[in-house]
Amino acid sequence: MRINWRIPGLGAHFLLASALSVCWTLLEVRGSPPEIPLSVVKLWASAFGGEIKSIASKYSGSQLLQKKYKDYEKSVRIEEIDGAKLVKNLAQNMEEMFRKKAEATRRVVEAAEEAHLQHEENPDLQNPLRQGLGCGRVYLWLLLFVDNPQTLVAVLSEVLSAEPFSSAPPGVFQRSAQPWDELSVLGSVGMSPPPLSLTKAYSLSPQSDLWTSEYEYFNAVLINEVDEDGNSVELGGEFLLEPNDHFNNLSVNLSLSVVQVPTNMYNKDPDIVNGVYWSEALNKVFVDNFRRDPTLIWQYFGSAKGFFRQYPGVKWHPDEHGVIAFDCRNRKWYIQAATSPKDVVILVDVSGSMKGLRLTIARQTVASILDTLGDDDFFNIIAYNQEIHYVEPCLNATLVQADSTNKDHFKEHLDKLFAKGIGLLGNALSEAFTILNEINQTGRGSSCSQAIMLVTDGATEMHDDVFAKYNWPDRKVRIFPYLIGRESAFADNLKWMACANKARLWRLHSADHSHVPTSCMSTHGMRRRSQHTQTHIMLRISAPGASQCVQLPMERQPFVA
Repeated sequence: MRINWRIPGLGAHFLLASALSVCWTLLEVRGSPPEIPLSVVKLWASAFGGEIKSIASKYSGSQLLQKKYKDYEKSVRIEEIDGAKLVKNLAQNMEEMFRKKAEATRRVVEAAEEAHLQHEENPDLQNPLRQGLGCGRVYLWLLLFVDNPQTLVAVLSEVLSAEPFSSAPPGVFQRSAQPWDELSVLGSVGMSPPPLSLTKAYSLSPQSDLWTSEYEYFNAVLINEVDEDGNSVELGGEFLLEPNDHFNNLSVNLSLSVVQVPTNMYNKDPDIVNGVYWSEALNKVFVDNFRRDPTLIWQYFGSAKGFFRQYPGVKWHPDEHGVIAFDCRNRKWYIQAATSPKDVVILVDVSGSMKGLRLTIARQTVASILDTLGDDDFFNIIAYNQEIHYVEPCLNATLVQADSTNKDHFKEHLDKLFAKGIGLLGNALSEAFTILNEINQTGRGSSCSQAIMLVTDGATEMHDDVFAKYNWPDRKVRIFPYLIGRESAFADNLKWMACANKARLWRLHSADHSHVPTSCMSTHGMRRRSQHTQTHIMLRISAPGASQCVQLPMERQPFVA
């Protein structure tokens, strides 16, 4: 009996001459003893094996591999290798590689610290106007007073030949924080400054520095974007991008960096613009680092204000909802540089007053707190009203490692919270202190900083008796209250709790404010290095088959609580 078999994927047929079991059954039914000659069985096996070997040789490439080995056989030799020497050389190469990365990071840190120290905060440093060619007051004067096309061309030529534009890379507009004397530019083409009355009316006195108030930056999302009329959008502008093999063929700009601001933050907030303004000094350092060490990939600068400067410049694309959820302050490299390992108990008020939007904000706030925790941290979440409810009932009176799996698991349980009853904060605080004290004594946590994060809409008491019992006078555990809502009736009690336990109060008015800055823990004693550590810098480097990161904090900057 012959059976044709088709092997999926191989597209080949082979013959299987085997019906032994069927024949055996038929012979048994008929009562006759099986009489299959051994030679026939051998023939079947040979035929079957030959077909398998033929198919395997055809599709496995074994013959081609053997041929390749024979081709290289003459040039292959066996050498004895000193394993200890090999490991030593590898260690030295790795040490040299990381030394270069650390030096590059240090250069960025020093430049950032110096630029920040030299910068004076300007609350009016915003972007009220498109700069056009970036000529500041000269450009505005041209619009107001120049009616001769030849004069206009002469002035623009003079401006573009002056610093800082003469040093701009070809095809790339180099925005600079350095103003120049526009009066000398106008004078060089025989043009007089506008009347004093008009300069006052337009705030164009030669003594005022409107250059800074018209400052713009390249927003990573808005670069090369145009409006309906074909004009560049605000904070956009033409930004030269070219594919580069070193960056996986992404289109990048090796001369400039771009700035990304989280979607829930205002692009032209004075704090953001001031930070972006002084951090432009890093462009030169980024370029120099890449010139010195071509193995560098991305160089990042993350600010506690929320903006993120990235070199080389690359365009960012939002998701289908027009949102970019990225926030550098929630990234692992930023958190690790900003804070030390910590044990955290999160208390969530689920009393009746937390119904509706407040509970929604509370869930988002807790999720945001979890995002600031790293693998070196330990945590648990307790919901409280008149009773104590562990969000994960299987993990009572303990802490779990803040890895991504555990954090995602707890986030799923946040949707199961509902508000009812009255809030007995004292019981919840006692439970949290008991857990932290036990963890500290047994060494099952981070063996470092400890904190209680309190998410509530208010507190009717100060609960000083609880703090006196568990936390004073050493105050080893810090209390970070997050007040939800605009009511201030019970805010004083929460503020007192924070101040009495070496922390501070955070106010959350809406879902847009539910982001938890990493600095809430880094600026109040849960720091890794300096009292001033708030802004962090990272370099990403390429290595054979791997990607490595080096990050350092900025330390030499004014303390901002």
